[in-house]
Amino acid sequence: MQVWKEVITKGIRMTKKNSKTKMPAILFYTGDWLKDPAVRCLSLEARGLWIDMLCLMYESPVRGFLSVGNGTPVTAVLLARMVGGQEEQVQILLDELNACGVFSVDENGTMYSRRMVADEKLRVQKSEAGKKGMKSRYNKSDNTPDNKVDNKVVTRLEYEYETEIESETNSSNTYLVSRKSREESKAIDFVVNAIPKSRYHNPRQTKFQIRRVLDVAIGNGQDEMDSAKMLAERIKLYYESEEGRGEYFKTPHKWLQEDCHLVDPSVWDSRKKQQETTGWGSVDVKGS
Repeated sequence: MQVWKEVITKGIRMTKKNSKTKMPAILFYTGDWLKDPAVRCLSLEARGLWIDMLCLMYESPVRGFLSVGNGTPVTAVLLARMVGGQEEQVQILLDELNACGVFSVDENGTMYSRRMVADEKLRVQKSEAGKKGMKSRYNKSDNTPDNKVDNKVVTRLEYEYETEIESETNSSNTYLVSRKSREESKAIDFVVNAIPKSRYHNPRQTKFQIRRVLDVAIGNGQDEMDSAKMLAERIKLYYESEEGRGEYFKTPHKWLQEDCHLVDPSVWDSRKKQQETTGWGSVDVKGS
């Protein structure tokens, strides 16, 4: 019990320091309360004292143990002050609780709830297991030998579906550094600037689709910046057309996803005079 008391103490102190993880509500099983023979054999006064004791144990520095801030066990005198009762009355009710085996007492004379301590023990175990799992998942560089180079290449699916990662995440990971450099491409920014602000929806998917189109062009031997200029020209042409200015326009990422930059611009506009652009006819989108 002493070992687990120390483990639980560590868990509780960590919890109270972080208001985001503090648990202000107690997990109370009404069925157990109504069916437990030990509780049912108590007098109404004793049951009232016990529920107060459970609340005090939950708020105790060591969850489940009835002690004060410095770890001193709560005596009948202190408990009487806490619940607002007479010392003699509280002592009689404690004897009744003890006789029915409702609570236990550790080697230091601290009263504790067996159920609450067991629940807290399980919570601490799950919390530690979860932290280890998260560390193993997001900090794989810790498992990489010093002489081994992390040469993971960013795939398109990973780039598209990867969750947002804050700046404090392990920036030494080659995968994240590669992703950051790809997102900060000047060619991508050039194309993005050609999209009207009123039409620019879903920036992340749009950048991904721009990256995909440019990768195809680069794979066909074209210069990245030249390809970006041609793509930006096509985007401007679309959003200046009747369809692009109309109510049922295609959002940029959808327009790029359907490779609309390769179609005849006349399908966007009913006007006879169309601007002609060149340079995209040789792009094989099937290669993507």
